[in-house]
Order: sequence, then structure tokens, then C-alpha cells
Amino acid sequence: CLVVEVLSEGTEATDRREKLWRYREIPSLQGYLLVDSRTRRVEGYFRGAEGWLYRVFEGEEVEVEVPCLGVGIALEEIYREVLQ
Repeated sequence: CLVVEVLSEGTEATDRREKLWRYREIPSLQGYLLVDSRTRRVEGYFRGAEGWLYRVFEGEEVEVEVPCLGVGIALEEIYREVLQ
């Protein structure tokens, strides 16, 4: 139900364009997360009744919501021991 990509300078353009368009064609895919490797920021594309929705997760005490899994993951936990 979910694909997660970690963005880097070398892959960011491909992840944002080509992969996004290909992944959106997968009927069972409900979410696509782009995790920035340089700053505490996660972008999410989520399939909804009206089409795909875009959300940005950044800041203190923010949870990245993953509806298809029924969970939220603290942004702090995603970046623990990565960005100090």
C-alpha cells in the first residue's frame, strides 16, 4: 500500500517526476512518501476518493500519517540518529 523513497541530490528529480507518475498507475498503491535526506521534511502523496492528495510534514512534534497502515510515525523518529 506504500512506497517510500529517500531523496538525494542524484535521485531527487527522478523520484519526483518519473517514479511518481509510474507509481500513481499502480491500483493497489495508496501512498508515496518522499523523505528528504538533507532536512527534516517528508512529502506525501495519498490516494483519496477525489484523486491524489499532497501533504508536507515538517516541524516539531509532527507525525507522518500513513492512512493505509493506520499509523502515524513521529518525524523525530524517522530522523533519529540521521540528522543531529
